Amino acid sequence: MYFAGRLDSKTDSPVFDSKLKLSVLNKIIESESATTPTLLAARSMCKESDVAGKCDVDRFNQKLFIQDPENLNIYFNELNQAVKDADVELIAVILRQMSQAKYSRSLSPISAEFITAVDAYIQENPFAEATILASLEGLLGDRTEVDVNSLMKQSMLQMFYIINFSNIPALQPLIVACEQFQQDAQYCQSIANTLRNRSDTNVMVMMGYGLDEKVSEIFGDAESLTKSQAAQQAFTDYQMCLLQNHALIDDPLYMFDPGFVTIMIQGQHEGANLELGALYFYDKLKDSGHEGVVDPRTCGLRYVEVN
Repeated sequence: MYFAGRLDSKTDSPVFDSKLKLSVLNKIIESESATTPTLLAARSMCKESDVAGKCDVDRFNQKLFIQDPENLNIYFNELNQAVKDADVELIAVILRQMSQAKYSRSLSPISAEFITAVDAYIQENPFAEATILASLEGLLGDRTEVDVNSLMKQSMLQMFYIINFSNIPALQPLIVACEQFQQDAQYCQSIANTLRNRSDTNVMVMMGYGLDEKVSEIFGDAESLTKSQAAQQAFTDYQMCLLQNHALIDDPLYMFDPGFVTIMIQGQHEGANLELGALYFYDKLKDSGHEGVVDPRTCGLRYVEVN
């Protein structure tokens, strides 16, 4: 760990030991097994002020372009800088490259080896039960017993899953580029299609719908704009439908249910994970006799096939 054991007085964020941080980043750039999400996260950290000038961002860029050139997400960093510089020629080059990308991938499933490491860590570093229970006051309901180690394991796994989403790039530069440099709008249409149809996170899918709407406005295509808006609303309604049953769950700690956590951390697509999670809770609620339970199949599942 490169956490220095204190919080920033202004932001309440962890303060990291910059020397250890730089050492970790250098190990990642030399690693032959570092995944694209790992490299994206490391590249972001490499640009932070405490290691600026010591960490070589260009090496991360080169490795990403060699390792995963068809991943749309690796280009946002360069697009962001080009938009800041108002470099019209470079923006056109980057948008053309992005339009040729095949997919947008951010997620990295948690491996069995990682879960084993978490188990070992918890066994070697037991948590103070009284402290954990005190922090959960008001969330335990009628529970008289809590498996603290299991709860902490699920919490840690959820936390590392959520870290995946730190790899989501800054999306505003893409909108700005498509708005301000409309001569490249044809590239933006292709990018929007990739985001909508071949992204592994819902936020990027929504970005695709929003970009598709923006391109329709740029071209002055009223019919296409209406279709884009309807498609975006349909996707929003579908997501809300999947979450309907959550209001019926009695357990305030349901997000740490081991079965649900397993679904979320081991899947390779957020949309599929959410659908499987919705089906999981539907079956649990139905088996426990809850009324008014909504079958997720009626939401129009988009990513998983079930009977």
